[in-house]
Amino acid sequence: MRLQDKVVIVTGSSAGIGKATALACAKEGAKVVVHGRNQAQIQATTDQINAMGRQAVGISAEISDNGQVTSTVQQVLNIFGRIDVLINNAGEDVGPRKLEETPEDIWDRVVAVLLYGPYYFCREIIPIMQRQGGGKIINITADAADFQLAHEVANLPYVSAKSALHGMTRQLAWLYGQDGITVNAISPGDILTAKKLKWWQSLQEKDRQHILSNSALQKLGQPEDITGAVIFFASEESDYITGATLRVNGGQFMA
Repeated sequence: MRLQDKVVIVTGSSAGIGKATALACAKEGAKVVVHGRNQAQIQATTDQINAMGRQAVGISAEISDNGQVTSTVQQVLNIFGRIDVLINNAGEDVGPRKLEETPEDIWDRVVAVLLYGPYYFCREIIPIMQRQGGGKIINITADAADFQLAHEVANLPYVSAKSALHGMTRQLAWLYGQDGITVNAISPGDILTAKKLKWWQSLQEKDRQHILSNSALQKLGQPEDITGAVIFFASEESDYITGATLRVNGGQFMA
């Protein structure tokens, strides 16, 4: 198993891509920290992992609150004694937003979750990884940060925060590579999470076909399609890769 006994924190792992990632890490032998805001969903994911015979702990915390992040990390250390992998996945999406449709409170909320959250977790965990002699950090970004999707109005705060996370990935990789810490990003395309599925079902057939025509594989992804890339970056197989972004998007934007 590629993550045997590794302690892995997956933020926003009570549903969607995060949940699929937490389950995949557990299957590879990891001890998983399930994080989110919905206690019932956290418990359901934690129970599912424990039922597999793996060890999991669920922690409910607001990722945009530095104090709660600090407390979360301390709880993990108290339970497991170490942290080997951090997967910054937690999201906050308020839908398509132009500049004039983005009040300051919405901007602040999205940036707090998508950018400050990873910043808080990295600030807490990188010194731990330095003391341990290394570790893995994986940031889940988004293709929307680099490409204008043909079927959507740009979500300005979301795109801005995810773009900044790309830059943070590269800077952290450069600054802490000598400490044995690799920092990489995974950039998903259209993935059919529960929220995305509702959007997909609301479209007319001609609009669906137009979207699919912009993808080499002519289909949308499932949350499980992201997990192979996550396991690769979390495992020893990627030890000589850092500062990279891997696009998992079914061949979108190739034209």
